[in-house]
Amino acid sequence: GLLLNIAQHHLARHNKTEEDDDDIVNYPCAVAVPAIYCNDPSTEALLDASGGTGVIFQRSVCALEGALLPSSDPKKPNKLVNHLLSTLQSMQKEHQKDLVKNPDAQFKDDLLLLLTGVTRDCVECTAVQISSPRADGMFGNFKVLTNVSYRHDNPETKIDKCISDLFDTLDAVAPEAGSPVAMVSYGTVTEQKTIHSHWTKLQKSLEDWEEVPHFFSESYSVALGTAIMGAVSHGRISTVVQIPGKKPKADLAIHVHNVAPCAVGVTMNYHGGAKDKWTPVKTIFDFDRRVPAGPYQIDLVAAECAVYQNGTEELSDEELLKAIQANEGAKSIPKREQAALDLRVQILHKTTRDGEWTKVGNEMSPLVTLDKDEKKIACEKVVLELSLGSTGMITNALTGDRESVVQANTSARNSTIRYYLGLILAVLFFGGFLFKSWYEERVFERDTRRLLAYYKNVIPGSMSDGDIHNARYLVYKYRNKKEKLWKNLEKKYGVAVLEEHEWPDKDAGDQNDSGEGDEENLDEQEENVGGSAEEEL
Repeated sequence: GLLLNIAQHHLARHNKTEEDDDDIVNYPCAVAVPAIYCNDPSTEALLDASGGTGVIFQRSVCALEGALLPSSDPKKPNKLVNHLLSTLQSMQKEHQKDLVKNPDAQFKDDLLLLLTGVTRDCVECTAVQISSPRADGMFGNFKVLTNVSYRHDNPETKIDKCISDLFDTLDAVAPEAGSPVAMVSYGTVTEQKTIHSHWTKLQKSLEDWEEVPHFFSESYSVALGTAIMGAVSHGRISTVVQIPGKKPKADLAIHVHNVAPCAVGVTMNYHGGAKDKWTPVKTIFDFDRRVPAGPYQIDLVAAECAVYQNGTEELSDEELLKAIQANEGAKSIPKREQAALDLRVQILHKTTRDGEWTKVGNEMSPLVTLDKDEKKIACEKVVLELSLGSTGMITNALTGDRESVVQANTSARNSTIRYYLGLILAVLFFGGFLFKSWYEERVFERDTRRLLAYYKNVIPGSMSDGDIHNARYLVYKYRNKKEKLWKNLEKKYGVAVLEEHEWPDKDAGDQNDSGEGDEENLDEQEENVGGSAEEEL
């Protein structure tokens, strides 16, 4: 924090700002941090020291940006930039040859660079893939593929191991990357000479890296690169992107895609934090994971914790699920409450690939909350969310309703009751429509047969006798006033309208006799009945 304040005061003096001006502490800071220190405690300390206004970058990325800047002396051109441009020209010539064989071939301008740096207590090696070269000599995309770093009192002794591990790791995480085009060292002149000495001896034993040239960078490359990256992050250095059919828009001059410089894991204890009861560490974010990453969600349930308290070594997944379900009832509330109170969660991180897990922060009791009287209350369920930033910053959050075990049990019971009640209401609602439709159709057919039976027994042989279409029409027309239809028929013909099964059976002869002489008048009366019914409607 003191160094950052000194830097801010130097800047204020350069800008001729008064020493007592409060704006001095608001000057944004950009800090380059070695990968070994890109972890949660270091990043959080730097952010606190800068008052929350600082931006933090990985040191290797800043060194690369500083090494790619054009030389201020025209007589001393940047050898690294010239090498990259000549490599791109060779790649373009090869691409032209490929176009003859395959017109659809796409040109890839990716260049793989290796970076190695040493400080007083650490050494780091990074593989970065750069692309999108621009006319000003800058590259628009930095894609970090992997990073290997070690802390040691004599870091020069770890250079060979660091480079060898980078070789193996790069082949595992990015086998399609191809061979690197250059090795770039950064740091003081003495540190870079030491790196060059180790590199020239070691590269002969690394397949496909024997011919990779080594380039020195200026000792101030990290500082210049950090300034450039800080300016880019604040939008002071930008580029214009032209999209066909749209207006040009400003974009960041450099896009950096980082990988995780550390590993993040969690361990749990279901026995109140007993020392020998911690579970094996579960890795959440491993090395070389693309960052920012997350949030990664971990469901913490009291019923599951109750099962784990009794041990699950001999339980299969299916048996474990059944055991969890068996602990979800009201009878298991005391067990779930105790299991929730005993749950402990510890976040850990690992800064080196062969290092040990170390704690980040204190133990958490995520299933415990406090009421207004500071009394501990066991929660039924909560979700732990973990995220990892580009510089190793770990953020965690607890989400969920955080209901107590008793409240959750009541809510679950009420939810079940509401579910079945809603299901019953839905069945009654839609079933009622189906029943109503069926019943109306049944009544309609019954009344149609009743009307046809009336015609057959009262005015047999008439046009209406057996005319099912006319009968259905009248029944539909009088569907909401059937009694009026029956009364009109009774009034016209003087015969009551009986149900279909109430008419006496008559032989054919009797039926013919009863119909002679009156058929013509009955037809007229039927027409009158229809007419009168229509008039009243």
